[in-house]
Amino acid sequence: MNRNWNQHEQIRDFMLDKAIDNKWVSLEDIELALCYSQSSISAQLRHLRKPKFGSYIVNKRRMGDSWEYQVLPKDGIESWILKKQARELLNSSSVSGI
Repeated sequence: MNRNWNQHEQIRDFMLDKAIDNKWVSLEDIELALCYSQSSISAQLRHLRKPKFGSYIVNKRRMGDSWEYQVLPKDGIESWILKKQARELLNSSSVSGI
C-alpha cells in the first residue's frame, strides 16, 4: 500500500504541476519522467477521480495516435498552487531551522 500511495502522490503532483502551465501530457511522458509503467499510470489516473483519492478532474483528449491527460483539483488549480507554496515554505523553514 505504501509503495502505491507514493506512486499515486508522485503522479498526482506531476500532473498538477503540469496543469499550472495548462499542459497536457501523455502516458509516455509520465512514464519517462517518473519511471512507472503506463498501465500503472493509467490506473493511478483513474483512482484520482475517486473521492478516496481527492475527486480530481481528469481530462483526456486524443492527440494523433495517442491520448493526453490533464489533472485539475475539483476546487481549481489556484488551490494546488497555494498548497504547493505552503509546502515549499514549510520545507524551507525546516531546512533553515526557523
